[in-house]
Amino acid sequence: MQEQFSTMESPRLEFAMEVRLRFTRVQTLPDVPTGGMRSAVYVDSGEFFGPKLKGKAVPNSGGDYAYFRPDDTAVFDARYML
Repeated sequence: MQEQFSTMESPRLEFAMEVRLRFTRVQTLPDVPTGGMRSAVYVDSGEFFGPKLKGKAVPNSGGDYAYFRPDDTAVFDARYML
């Protein structure tokens, strides 16, 4: 039996890894000029592992950055170096 390739019409998902990160530092900027607020939580340490790869998060290499809009919508941007 030949393995089916993933296509846009028939996507195939495969587990790649689990990521466990520790965040201890939080920074908030209330009342930004565009309304709402911004916040950041910074990655201090962590690890990732899966069937074909494993490793550690680079300390202080990124975090979760959020913009909380005045209409109660949260927009997230998460960036880390693994």
